[in-house]
Amino acid sequence: MPITEKNELDALLQLLPACTRCRTVRKRCDTLLPACANCSRSGLQCTFYDPISNESLPREYISSLVGHLRSLEASHGTLEETPTHPAPPNIESSAKDRNPYLCLGKNAPLAAAAAVVGRSQCVSNCIYPVPVSPTVIDDAMHRFLIERFMDTLHNLFPVLDDDQALYVLHAPRQDHSPGQTFLLKMVYSLACHCLPVNDNRLVDLSGSLYRESLIYIDTLLKDHSIEAVQGILLLALRSSFDATTGNIGQLVNFSYRLLIELSSHSVLQMSQTMGRLQCTVYCLTGLVAGALDRPYDVAEPDSSAIASTTEQAQSLCAIYALQALHRAGDTPTTLDSTTLNKLDKSQSHILVATLQQTYLLTQPSIECAQNLLSAYDDDRMVYNIFTSHWIYRAASYLINHADGDTVTDGCIVAAKTLERCAIKWPNSRALQGALVDLRRSKRGS
Repeated sequence: MPITEKNELDALLQLLPACTRCRTVRKRCDTLLPACANCSRSGLQCTFYDPISNESLPREYISSLVGHLRSLEASHGTLEETPTHPAPPNIESSAKDRNPYLCLGKNAPLAAAAAVVGRSQCVSNCIYPVPVSPTVIDDAMHRFLIERFMDTLHNLFPVLDDDQALYVLHAPRQDHSPGQTFLLKMVYSLACHCLPVNDNRLVDLSGSLYRESLIYIDTLLKDHSIEAVQGILLLALRSSFDATTGNIGQLVNFSYRLLIELSSHSVLQMSQTMGRLQCTVYCLTGLVAGALDRPYDVAEPDSSAIASTTEQAQSLCAIYALQALHRAGDTPTTLDSTTLNKLDKSQSHILVATLQQTYLLTQPSIECAQNLLSAYDDDRMVYNIFTSHWIYRAASYLINHADGDTVTDGCIVAAKTLERCAIKWPNSRALQGALVDLRRSKRGS
């Protein structure tokens, strides 16, 4: 490792906070890795509070990160010395060191499965694989995937501005820059998950396109740019369909910080694209916060930013602003008449379901729970990894507060929807069992 990089790493390690136990007992913490001396003597796990992820992490996790960085440096050094026989980098998962929301391994913000990391030739310092044969998307499939993306996600989360979308999605693909190729392949990959009622026929294609897009991630992120923010937001969106490819919360936070840095440049402060991206970051934050019951750590976009985005995104911002008020302990007001009129005319089933989620959160009632279940029961609905949570929440509310046919009908819809969710996310079946147990215990009481 070069001297300067080693010194920077050592300086960062010296800034590590004292562990939780040393703070509690008011002892001096030496912040050693993988555990401080006090915790080592006591035989206890050494943990510290991470304000970014808002959770306690074992210090072993930091040790695994340092080991990961050093193994990457060693493997890159080997690659440079012997370019004809490159050694594949070691990216072992640190799953034993931390809970499922990892920074490394298959749940990383920019994740690549270990099975596909090795490659036969060294073309750059990128650790991601070069596919043997890139996926060929013919014109008919291209049109289908672009249509699915535009109809389902683009108006709610307008990552690409109109002119850029027109070029990236419709210009000859051979004319694209590496960054534009990344955006296009990510759009393809996302569109494969936008089939109604969790149809999984294109899941394998989505995975192939995602892995191909990662070839260009180094080029995309080497400069702080709007295109880099867009790429990260597309990765976050994809994580809402496939959690094994990244931590959606970390990706959204990463994009938010980069956006703040870009907005500090006066030239970009009034950019319409910046406003659209601010709204997208806010809505993705709301998507995660609503399901995981987390506080909003992103400021609500101002009126000029909201005015610069699409009508559906404006409505989504207003809905998540209500959720944020509720989560902060304030009494949410109702949506204004303009927003309600837009929602009445909206063709987005995702937007309608999000509105029903908000009503169940802020004004819970049997009718709200029924409406939410009905929204997800629509044969045109597109599911994500948070759908099963909302189905369980609505069905459990009915079990606890309704009776007779209302509960029976609600449980039937919930079971059908959770079974659809299990096509891609098998753990959803655990919620089916939980609902059965809840209903059984309710009958017995």
